[in-house]
Amino acid sequence: MKSVLALAAASVLLLSACASSGTTDPSAAPEPATNFCDAMAAAAAAAPPAVDALDTLFTTVDAMSAGSTDVDLENLHAAGTETVSTATAYAATLDDAAALAPPETAANLETLSGYWTLYVTGLGQIAETATSYGSMIDQNAALESNEEASALVTEQPAAQQRVNDSYIAECANS
Repeated sequence: MKSVLALAAASVLLLSACASSGTTDPSAAPEPATNFCDAMAAAAAAAPPAVDALDTLFTTVDAMSAGSTDVDLENLHAAGTETVSTATAYAATLDDAAALAPPETAANLETLSGYWTLYVTGLGQIAETATSYGSMIDQNAALESNEEASALVTEQPAAQQRVNDSYIAECANS
């Protein structure tokens, strides 16, 4: 799982490097994107919190592997809640970008959205409701053995690279 996180973080950095914001007022509500490049900039802005939340979830699970305590379980629930929230928000921006993307890129964005919606949100939901470390591990194993989730996890790195390439090609001069 950590390798997937590392790839996601690298992808966020690549997209963030090219992202531009429509406003410099941090209190301003974001305007809906009207083109692919703006939609990808919004996705790039939503990605770091999602990646950070997923990293926190993995770090919490790693810490629990040595033996869980009630505090660890509370931390796991909190990390799960944050993961669900940020992954859902990020997936929504990917869906928005897919609606405005060139056809060959839309399918890759849908794959990424599916990854964050089904797999990452699923991990977060499992963490939110886990009654013990063991129950969480059992539920995670079930999620990982799900054919659709497994396919998304497998395809995510290549889809991310294709999205990055398309973003650079489409938006480098924006």
